[in-house]
This record gives sequence, C-alpha cells and structure tokens, in this order.
Amino acid sequence: MKPSPVDNESFLDSLPVGVLVCDALGRVSGSNLLARQILGRETVDGEGADDLLSAGSGIASDGPVAILLSSSNSVHTQRIPLTPPDGTARIVMVNAARMSSETSSGVVLTMSDVTARAEEEELLRSSEREARHVTDEAQSSRTRAERLQQLSAALSIASTRPEVAAAVVAHATAAFGAAGTVIAQLSDSGSHIEILGVSDMPGDVLEDWRQFLVDSPVPRADATRSGAAIFLESRDEWLEKYPAMKQVIESTNHHANIIVPLVVEGCATGALGIAFETPRSFGEDERALALAIAQQSAVALARARLFEKEREARARADEANRVKTEFLTKMSHELRTPLNAITGYTDLIAMGVHGPVTPAQTDALDRIRRSGQRLLSLINDVLNFARVDAGNVHLDLREVSLTQVLADVEPIIATQMAAKQLGYTCCVDETLLARADSEKLAQILVNLLSNAVKFTPAGGAVVVEATQRGDEVVVSVRDTGMGVPSEKIERIFEPFVQLDRKLTAPHEGTGLGLAISRELARLMDGDLTVSSLVGEGSTFSLTLPAPSAVAQ
Repeated sequence: MKPSPVDNESFLDSLPVGVLVCDALGRVSGSNLLARQILGRETVDGEGADDLLSAGSGIASDGPVAILLSSSNSVHTQRIPLTPPDGTARIVMVNAARMSSETSSGVVLTMSDVTARAEEEELLRSSEREARHVTDEAQSSRTRAERLQQLSAALSIASTRPEVAAAVVAHATAAFGAAGTVIAQLSDSGSHIEILGVSDMPGDVLEDWRQFLVDSPVPRADATRSGAAIFLESRDEWLEKYPAMKQVIESTNHHANIIVPLVVEGCATGALGIAFETPRSFGEDERALALAIAQQSAVALARARLFEKEREARARADEANRVKTEFLTKMSHELRTPLNAITGYTDLIAMGVHGPVTPAQTDALDRIRRSGQRLLSLINDVLNFARVDAGNVHLDLREVSLTQVLADVEPIIATQMAAKQLGYTCCVDETLLARADSEKLAQILVNLLSNAVKFTPAGGAVVVEATQRGDEVVVSVRDTGMGVPSEKIERIFEPFVQLDRKLTAPHEGTGLGLAISRELARLMDGDLTVSSLVGEGSTFSLTLPAPSAVAQ
C-alpha cells in the first residue's frame, strides 16, 4: 500500500532535524516543520534549497546542493551562517546526500541549528586565544627579565666605560636579534657625543662619526638633546626625518632603528642605538626592553665614570705621596750628613784636640751637642716615617722575649725618669714571648715610654704590664699624666699631630712617633690603641701575635 502525502509529512515532522527534499535541480519538493522554522519560512516548496540557505536569488554556486551536485561525492556537510527573515542570526549545520530511484533522483538536506554550540566553540576559541596571549606575554616578560638579568650580570663586573660599552653592545644586539648596536656618551665638556662601543658599522662611517657635535641633525644627538626615545620603523621614515644622513644610511644595510637616551637623574648623558636589517614595527615589549637596557647602561656608565675619576684621583694621590716620600727620604739623608759633622767636630773641640777649652766653652759645646742630638732624633723620625709610609721596612719576625726587650729599653729612658723623679714598675712574666721584630718592638716601646715620661708631671708613675689573651700578647704602658680628650684619641696617631702644640709648649718633637709605632705594630700583625682620661693618665696597649697563634 503506497503511503499518503499526509503520512509522509507526519513522518518528516517527527524527525529531530530539519529536512528538505529536493529534485535533481535542487528545488524543494518536500520539507518538515523544523526545517521551515529554521529557515523562518511558512512554505518552501518549489524554491531552490541553496537559495533559501544563502538568502540570495537563483541557485547559489557555493551552496551545499550545488557543491554536492558538482562533485562525485554522495554526501556533503557544510556549516552555514543563516539570517532568516526575522533577522535572528543562526548557524546551521547542513548535510546533503544524493538520493536516487528507478524513476527519479535528487538531494536530501538535513539541517540542525548549532548556534548555541557555535557560540560555545567561539567562546572556547576566544578563551584559548586569550590564554595564548597571556602565555605569550608571560614568556615575553620572562625573556625580557632574563635578558636584563644577563646584562646586569655583565655590567656588574664591568669597571671601565669600554667594558660597559662592550657588554651593552653584545647583549643588546643579542636581545633584539639586531644587525648592530652603538652606544655613545656626552663628552666631559658636553659639546660632543663620543661613540664608546659599536658593532656592524663600516670602518669609514665609524671614523667619520666617532665624535660629533651634540647639535648634529642625527638621531643619537636628537635623543640626547631631547631625552626622548626615537623609533624609526623603515628606511623611508629614517630618510624622511634625517635627510642629511642619506649617504650614511645607504652605506649600511639597516632599515629600522631604535634610539634611546641614556638618562641619569633626569639628564640625558648619551644614547643607545639598535639597528635592524629589515623594516619592522616595534611593539610595546620591544620598546620597554630598549628603555630598560638604556637605563641599566646609563647607570653602569655613570658608575664606571666615577670609578675612573676615583682611580685617577688615587693615582695622583699616590704619585704625590711618592714624591713626598722621596723628598723626605732625600732631605733626611742630606740633613744627617752635615749634622753628623757638626756633632763630630763638637766632640773633637770638647776633647781639647784643637786646644784648651774653658768651662764656658764646655757648657756651650754641651748645648750644641744636645741640640744636635735632638735635631738628629727629629730627622730620624722623619726618615723612619718615610720608610714606613713607602713600605720600605724589612721585618725579621721571630719569637721575642718581652722581658729581654724591656731590659734593653730601660736604660735609654732611665735618665729621663730619674730627672723627673718618676716611679717605674715593670710587671712582665719572664716566660712571656711574642712574635715580633725585636728591633721594631724596642723602637715602639722606647716611643711609648718616652711619651709617658714627657707627659707625666714630676713625681708621677709609669707602669709596664704584659699578658697573653688567647692568640695575642698585650703590652700596656700606663702613666699618670695629663691624659687625652676622648674626641682627640685617634688624632694622636696621625702624622705630625701634637695636641698641645703652642709657642710656649714644653713638649717638642715631630708628632711622628705614635704614627710610626702604630704602623710598625700593624706590619707585625698587631695594633696599637689607647684609652685615656683627662687629668688621670693614659694607657697605650700594644698587641702582638703569640708564637702559638702563628704556629697554628
């Protein structure tokens, strides 16, 4: 029994997809309700299916029916954006399939509204794009941070401007994959810009532009004068803004350029240029990276310039110190020669070699001799200081008995102590040893004891003690003299300093004794310090290594 048209319509309407049944020319001969709802039409019979799906006139050449009929395929699937008469945009998935029988042939289209699914897919793609963008941004930030860290590491060990320039050129070129980099800085006078480092610049161009006026019509000068970055993304733009550079530009293979000022404390001190072999558009990342590299470069160059000035100042000071030391040494020797002659002839006259000497003459000769000895002592102080200051001191370090050295020193100052009626006490264990140069140790102790006698009023006392504290031996010289104000404690160790120097001062000398003594102590791996109370006295403490500490 042949089904009725009503039965066919009922069957098609029961399907979960829209259906269009078309003849061999693609005209609709049957449809179900869902198909008409998707198309937004009450009736579609007799119309071209591709026409309905494309909202055009005639049978569309790229519609599913036309595509299927023009191929040898039996099926064709196509997603089509559709705008029905009601204006509601939809996405429809269309499947076209050939159908044939003994009496006829045609095409069956099934349609599904996939608008919601398409929107979800687009949302997913948008999320993926956003995620990729975020990932790319994060990677760019990591890459930029790594490149800046690498540059920072290189700059941290660069102490001269050429070293800084070499590091910047190498790392900036690598960071941008650039053709070349140039870094230039203002001259000390501020009138010129000088190239400090460069790569990929022809030799003749470098020679011509190694130094140029700050008002020259070139990008590096512009960036230095204005303090603003310049981005030239093509050779045409470069030539348009800087026509005077045509010959230079054409002599290189550069088409784009970044020029960033080197700014320190708000002032541009030069410029960094990065050149590229092809035109390019500089994104925010590249611009930010260029500015960051320029900032690091500017700080490193400023630091290197300070280091250079400091080295120059130190070199000048060392030279002045050398000249001073040479002068003091030479003059000390020159002064000692006639002084020894004066002392020698004084002794000869006093001995009566040249005839009888009266008591008055003997007294005068004694005065000459004492003055000569005092002058010789001053000269020896200056000579010793010059030797210590120049590092020309030979040390013979060995185990030294402190009691033996003090026994050798005591007669030298005994007369001075007796003259002022000072009490003298020495409390040192006979077994106590120190590692020192016995001659230099005696020189220090003579100076400390002489100072104690000099600054202690008549009837006072001087006490010498020595103890071992761990790896150190401490020798203390304590007096009951005038003492030293706390704010002037360290000054007494400075060369040529005498705190109570006045026209009427009874204390004579060069003020070098303590300076020499401290330096000698430190040369023997020890030290010399002082504690004092005004009106009560001072205690000078000499520390030296114990032999056991050296043996370890």
